[in-house]
Amino acid sequence: MKKMILTLGTALTLMQSTNAFAKNKQDAGTIIGGVVGAIVGSEIGNGSAVGTAIGAIAGATIGSSIGRDLDELDRREMEDAQRRALERGERNRGYQWRGHRHHGNFYVTRVGYYQRSECRSYRSEIYTYSGHREIRSGTTCYGSNGWYEVHERYVSWY
Repeated sequence: MKKMILTLGTALTLMQSTNAFAKNKQDAGTIIGGVVGAIVGSEIGNGSAVGTAIGAIAGATIGSSIGRDLDELDRREMEDAQRRALERGERNRGYQWRGHRHHGNFYVTRVGYYQRSECRSYRSEIYTYSGHREIRSGTTCYGSNGWYEVHERYVSWY
């Protein structure tokens, strides 16, 4: 678990620096998605190279798609809705956001604990200007360095 947290911290640092240097949003999304996908794939695959590779490919594909479509205002609005939802932890309450070209909702679906950390299972919906709908879900817990992704099987739900 410590390895995953350190890896996620490194990925978040990479994601922040990537946005400044990538030629466009799609490149940044591809890189960020690939890194995050590799981390998740490694965790799900218990550290196997195959799980890491599949996660990286899937993450890069999804990240490229979203990066191509979301601009900075869209991302800021989406992140604000995510932050509000995760902090409040109200189950099944939609936190809407509306950016420059896109809009969406962020929901906390379950609340629990993992190693004394508060956790949330969530669902995110993104509606693009072209009518495409992206739905994602995951589980995140709050620690001393902020929110971090975990596999839901580790969380005690209530």
